[in-house]
Amino acid sequence: MEEQRSGYQSAGSLTQGEFQIPWSFTAVYPASLPTSDTNGDGVPALVEYALGGSSQSYNLGVLPSVTQSNSILKLKALIRTNDTNLLVNPEATLNLVAPTSWTAFVVTTNLPDQTGVPPGFQRREYQFNAGTNLRAFLKLTVEQK
Repeated sequence: MEEQRSGYQSAGSLTQGEFQIPWSFTAVYPASLPTSDTNGDGVPALVEYALGGSSQSYNLGVLPSVTQSNSILKLKALIRTNDTNLLVNPEATLNLVAPTSWTAFVVTTNLPDQTGVPPGFQRREYQFNAGTNLRAFLKLTVEQK
C-alpha cells in the first residue's frame, strides 16, 4: 500500500476490487495513532502523512523549510491535498508567551514550480509579514476533521 518515491509517500489511488478507497490517515497508517512516532524521528504520524513522509523511514527532509526576507517570514512545504478530512493550517504570532496570540492571518500560495511533486500533493508557501517586529513565529497545525 505504501510506495516510496524520492523519500515521499506516493499519493496514488488505493483500490479494493472495483471500488476506490478514499485517502485517509487510517487507510495509509492503519496501525498508527495520529500522535504516534513509530520510526522515532520526533515527527507524529499525522504530520508525516500530511507532509508526504513515511512512518517506516527516518526522513526529516519532508519537514517544511523556513526563510526570512526583510520583514516577511516564509515557510515552504509539500502538503497532501487528496484527503478532504485533513486540515493543514498556517498560523503566526509575534509572542510565544501568549498562547492565544496565534493567528491565521498568513498568505498561502501554491508555488508555480510543482516539478517532482507526487500526485495528491502541492508545494505551498506560507508568508507572514512581521512588520517592524524583531521576532515572528510561523507554524503549521495538522489535524483531522
